[in-house]
Amino acid sequence: MRKTYESIVNNGALRQIAVMLLGTCILAFTYYHINAQNHLSEGGFAGLALLGHYAFGISPAWSMLMLDVPAGTSSIS
Repeated sequence: MRKTYESIVNNGALRQIAVMLLGTCILAFTYYHINAQNHLSEGGFAGLALLGHYAFGISPAWSMLMLDVPAGTSSIS
């Protein structure tokens, strides 16, 4: 069954996508403008990415991608 634009809007999928996009933008803003600028760290992969940035000058964007790819593929069966 092919979904039309109207069915996507009526199901609320467009709103869900907009909320996810807004949350992602807020998270990216806080990582850069609050954590990285004040030399703070987080837990998990975000913390490792920021520590790699502070210690070795590695871009957090690339290090997060490299850390997330193996973690995401391990759950695929």
